[in-house]
Amino acid sequence: MMVKKRSGNRRGRHRISGSRGFTLVELLVVIAIIATLIGLLLPAVQSARESARVSQCRNNLRQIGLATLVRLDAKKTYPPARYAGAGRGSVSWFAWIMPFLERGSEFALWNLDQSYYHSSNKAARETIIPTYLCPSRTRPSLLSTADGGGSTGIPRSPGMVGDYAGSCGDTMVGDLRMPIKPERYDGLIVSDSRRQGSLKVSDVPDGLSKTLLAGEMHVPRVSPPVKNSIELQGSIYNGDDHNQFVRAAGGGWADKDDNLATTNPAASKLGREEFQIMPLAASPTDTSMAWWSAVFGSWHAGGACGFVMADGSVRGIRSEIDLETLSRLGNRRDGLPITGEW
Repeated sequence: MMVKKRSGNRRGRHRISGSRGFTLVELLVVIAIIATLIGLLLPAVQSARESARVSQCRNNLRQIGLATLVRLDAKKTYPPARYAGAGRGSVSWFAWIMPFLERGSEFALWNLDQSYYHSSNKAARETIIPTYLCPSRTRPSLLSTADGGGSTGIPRSPGMVGDYAGSCGDTMVGDLRMPIKPERYDGLIVSDSRRQGSLKVSDVPDGLSKTLLAGEMHVPRVSPPVKNSIELQGSIYNGDDHNQFVRAAGGGWADKDDNLATTNPAASKLGREEFQIMPLAASPTDTSMAWWSAVFGSWHAGGACGFVMADGSVRGIRSEIDLETLSRLGNRRDGLPITGEW
């Protein structure tokens, strides 16, 4: 009896023996292609993420501007940068606008009859308001390390840090020892002896759309850390330190004593004055200017610093803007037209 050979099995065996996997060279080529694609896509992904962070940052400024305008409509005045009538440790304008940010419950935590440092204000000063934080900035803690303690004679009083500041004008005027006179300042968010503030819309003759209200403040990375750097920042609520809640833009002759003269001291003996240059910071590590802790600046890629104008509009201003144009934007009452690019 003859047995037929099963040729089908032979063909199947031939197909199996004929199949093969990738060679090492082919695998390396595939890996190289994938790596190239990742390299091409990663910058696009990072750019998209940064674009989203910029949008969130500008929205924060929009909310701060809107809250200020709503308060202006209710009180008929701009909020004071700090209320000088409360003495040392008064709270800053970032606490006063809370109710108009729909943060009434957080505002209710403040005991405004006591100072920022008082134990009854611990919960209030440690309250974190996300609107006051730029999403692109990273820091060791959201609570300050430079409020009280040490040789100050004041208990260490950490409070929320922040990334935005009001515009007090084209210079930083005076210090805590000077009597508070709103007319001394040429910006919108200025210290005042009146609890509700004194400045009104009529005090902005240059126009709301051409006057800075608030912007991203420059808080640099410095090694080793120093006061007002990202690691040793004061609280955005503490009215004792102007640099934490107001900044200057542009520059000029700044009044540094109780005389309201604001002219070149070489031509006038009316007051002690100081010439200041307040440009926008060029990068998160820029400390090239003499008053780097008193200027505006952004951590976003691209070099544009976010601002909200007095009319509530938001825009980015490039760090290379000329000082004259920047000064005219910071000054609410100089009567000069904005002719430069911004």
